Amino acid sequence: METSDLSHPLLPELPHDVEARILEELPDRGEKVLACIRTAVTFLEQARQDKLGLRWSESAAYNLREAPEAVVVRRSPAEGDLPTVLARTLTFAA
Repeated sequence: METSDLSHPLLPELPHDVEARILEELPDRGEKVLACIRTAVTFLEQARQDKLGLRWSESAAYNLREAPEAVVVRRSPAEGDLPTVLARTLTFAA
């Protein structure tokens, strides 16, 4: 799916260079990050117009949490995973 396919004429767009950088840095997850951001923007716009008291803002917040989660999914926070990090930390503390 092309980035332009996710665009919506009523939504403010991310600068093209920001979108391109996200897709370059996250080739397998960039589209999800961009979709989460666009969804959050849509929900916030709905929240501004809502007269029924629906929870658009909470849905926007969820999508903003999902965007960075898509970046780190299935990635180790450090080489060797947690046991290695803890072992190094304990070694330095001793």
